[in-house]
Amino acid sequence: MIVSSNQVREHRQKCASCAGTSLELALQLYDQEQVQTSPYQLVRCPQCALEFIGDPVTRENIFQHYPTDSGAYASELGDSISLVKRCLFWLDARLLLRHLRAGDAVLDVGAGLGTFAHYLTKKGFKVVATDFVNEQAWARKTVPYLQVDLNQTDLPEVKILNKLGGAPKAIVLRHVLEHVYEPAQLIHNLAQLKPDYFLIMVPNGDSVFRFLFGRHWGFFDPPRHLSNFNRRSLSYILNSAGYGSIQTATYGMDETVISIYRASRGWTSSFRKWFSWTSKAMLVSSALSLFFARSVLVVLAKRSDPSVFSS
Repeated sequence: MIVSSNQVREHRQKCASCAGTSLELALQLYDQEQVQTSPYQLVRCPQCALEFIGDPVTRENIFQHYPTDSGAYASELGDSISLVKRCLFWLDARLLLRHLRAGDAVLDVGAGLGTFAHYLTKKGFKVVATDFVNEQAWARKTVPYLQVDLNQTDLPEVKILNKLGGAPKAIVLRHVLEHVYEPAQLIHNLAQLKPDYFLIMVPNGDSVFRFLFGRHWGFFDPPRHLSNFNRRSLSYILNSAGYGSIQTATYGMDETVISIYRASRGWTSSFRKWFSWTSKAMLVSSALSLFFARSVLVVLAKRSDPSVFSS
């Protein structure tokens, strides 16, 4: 289906997790950066509870929807880590840190600029980062890196294991899984590396604000966010890959002001500015969200079925 120039959609008739075909329409969502395009259909699978975009942009065209200028994030590449970042990274890593020892190998999948990988390196772990950019474009030279396209059917397992020096103790996917076309397939492929643990962070699909704001919820972001997870749907994927011991935690990031700002397109500009990215309302809401919201879901899963790897 052609939606606009250079934008072709897929039509998905099976669940991206369990391959179920009894899909239900959950919401119609809009690209917040191009609201003039046709809406995306967020569908839900009753069998495994996964919500995903049923008509995503094709894989060949998806990267045009991501920013290409990383200059604005140059400060992220410094050696120091701000106090705010350290607090957020600790909230992300706390379930895993108690199980790791200095020198343990960690694979950071979809590492972005490598800031979280750098944080884990500072903690004493042997970290290898992966993402879709080539090795020459990888800016954080202090962290070993491999180019890996997470939307491909196969992963370069031998290259990854050689780079790590063996099986990883843990694999980390920090705000990555929601961007992947086949999340269950990716977890299954990564499980072949035989990590003891998976640590996954995603927007929490069971956040109360997700239901309060509906399609305006701040963490709905098609075509970049392709799936919406909760504990049940993420546990289903991990259990299917042989990881059945699940621990979860949540913490807050701002949802209210972002959601109100999206819902306020018809408001006067003088009133709407109070809900902009630079407003006092945003600063207060962000601070309160850290303690009272449940917008980020953190899941730690331990390998529980070694027979999975003999098949």
